[in-house]
Amino acid sequence: MELLRVVSVGCAAAALGCGGDVHVDAGSGGSPAAGGAASTHPACESMDGIRLCGGKLNCKWLTAPECPGNCIEVLDRDDVAPSGSGVCFSDAAAKGATQCFECQDGEACVQRTSNQLVCVEAAVCSALWDLGARGVCRYADKESYDGSPLPIANQTCPGGGMPSGGYQFICGGSCAPCGATYRCSGRSPLHPFGLCVPQPGSYGKSCRVVPGKGMDLPCSWTESCLVYDVPKQDAHAAQNYGICLGFDYCQFAKQYLPGGVRCYDEKGNIE
Repeated sequence: MELLRVVSVGCAAAALGCGGDVHVDAGSGGSPAAGGAASTHPACESMDGIRLCGGKLNCKWLTAPECPGNCIEVLDRDDVAPSGSGVCFSDAAAKGATQCFECQDGEACVQRTSNQLVCVEAAVCSALWDLGARGVCRYADKESYDGSPLPIANQTCPGGGMPSGGYQFICGGSCAPCGATYRCSGRSPLHPFGLCVPQPGSYGKSCRVVPGKGMDLPCSWTESCLVYDVPKQDAHAAQNYGICLGFDYCQFAKQYLPGGVRCYDEKGNIE
């Protein structure tokens, strides 16, 4: 399947000493913030005030009580090696506790531990990129983060956004909002629209697919494991953080969602 890249922007980090602001001009090859604006944030912080540690600016490694839980060094997304940069997760809205299959719109994911890819504000990944930690984040569809902004989808809502007789499922842009117990998730440069997934703590469930062999984390017999279509090098991460959804909804996304998804059964076969 040919993947549709909606936005592709070249990126380079700014190199400034600590104590000032980091200003990166997206128009001159800089790292753009989510939404397409230039990335402008204080040194050692994201644009929304989440503090960072280490990196090429040698930001202070924060400890409790200044940063409850201490600053956590994030890992390379592929080989889980220490990155030399960290995040004060206590500053983040969800404290780095939400797994990457249920991020809300405007979030990306960072490799917190070897088996925890967690949601953070997209501005955190933009600031980590500027700090030199360029291999630690993924977009919410599990595509490797490269500093490109989240696209603004301005086309008609695909398929009307809602399967016949079902709830609002495709979201973002011109689509209707998700219901009260759902959040819009998965938007990325490859996927300009998101999907309505259950809010954390409700009945949402992750799945982990081993193609052709089965699932380590299975769904119920009425569900498919939905995995976003991503570049080949990111497929394993996407298969590790799928989401269990009703068969009809997965097939609806497979038919209509720009960028594509795959629907796996309990044996790890594509439906």
